[in-house]
Amino acid sequence: MDGKRRRVFGVLLGLALLTSAHANGSAVGTVTYFVPFTFNGVEGFVVRLTTMSTPAACSTSNRFIMMNTDPKYKTTLAAVMGAHFSGSSIFIRGTGSCTQYDNASEDLAYVCLGPDPC
Repeated sequence: MDGKRRRVFGVLLGLALLTSAHANGSAVGTVTYFVPFTFNGVEGFVVRLTTMSTPAACSTSNRFIMMNTDPKYKTTLAAVMGAHFSGSSIFIRGTGSCTQYDNASEDLAYVCLGPDPC
């Protein structure tokens, strides 16, 4: 392989690895796992749904997390709890990163009530 082809291959391989490493996870279905907690005075919760698809590469726990430092925390918590207790389907989209609390759960970006992506 000549130098130009090698550079093009290297760039394409790097882009492919970079894109897959930061893919946003998603989930749809009913809540199968919901744990609210407090850690060092900060409230948060972790959640898992019946169908967890395309998790972020960093999500080794296969669940989503949100801390109360997020401006959407209260409304998201209410939506998740409502879906959990009613058995309703919801859609969750992650941010593609795992920066909160345990660094193993994908940071939750938003929740939509109903099974369809919003």
